[in-house]
Amino acid sequence: MKIINVVCGISINDNGIFLARLNTTKRNAGLWEFPGGKTHELETHQEALVREFFEELNIDIQVNEYFMKSEIIIDKKQIVLHSYFVDFKTEPKSSIDHDLLGRFNKAELSNLKLSKADISFVDQIIKNKLIN
Repeated sequence: MKIINVVCGISINDNGIFLARLNTTKRNAGLWEFPGGKTHELETHQEALVREFFEELNIDIQVNEYFMKSEIIIDKKQIVLHSYFVDFKTEPKSSIDHDLLGRFNKAELSNLKLSKADISFVDQIIKNKLIN
């Protein structure tokens, strides 16, 4: 089975946790996710995150500590999603892959339809009381 390494960035501040909703041109359209993408050959996770956030959201980020990974099977491919905490240098205003962007508190998260790969991240964030 082919393994695909993907990275995503988790930004949490006093206004909540940042999520982006995939637009209608994307697989899983309408689902909320932590932004990120596939790593390129010879690219570190941190380099991929910086590149992906700049490409998708046109912002610079600071990549902080590793959080956890999630693994799912899609179309006979094993997707290994590695998550890192990130800080935004500026708050994103738009995205090439997403139609809505927002920050959400703990209560609001239950109203969002999350991407399957990101559910375990949100569950652990809530369990570890990293968001109010």
